[in-house]
Amino acid sequence: MKKLLLVFCILIESANAEFVLVDYKDQKHLFEKNKNDRIVSVECLKKECSANTFHFKKVKIKDGEDPAAVACLETKQAKIIQMHDGKHNEESVCLFDDGSMLTFGSMRILVSD
Repeated sequence: MKKLLLVFCILIESANAEFVLVDYKDQKHLFEKNKNDRIVSVECLKKECSANTFHFKKVKIKDGEDPAAVACLETKQAKIIQMHDGKHNEESVCLFDDGSMLTFGSMRILVSD
């Protein structure tokens, strides 16, 4: 039980981390929380991009579907990619046509009831 609690606390702490380094196809991308509490690729902090400004509509999901995945696929301007942090922790990301990225964790807050 103590181990489970420790893992839970680590997950909460990492979810609130200011910077997250994510590795995809041997390319490293840095993510940071923007002023709207979206965790976006750092390039979006300096310029206008879809990850900062895209307005997601509330989505209807079926049992077991990830609301962030459904919202990303419904935009028609983005696709889902899997990344990892080099420590065997995976993160799903919505990659927009302009190259900007938004983590699924941020998207779930935007699209959930």
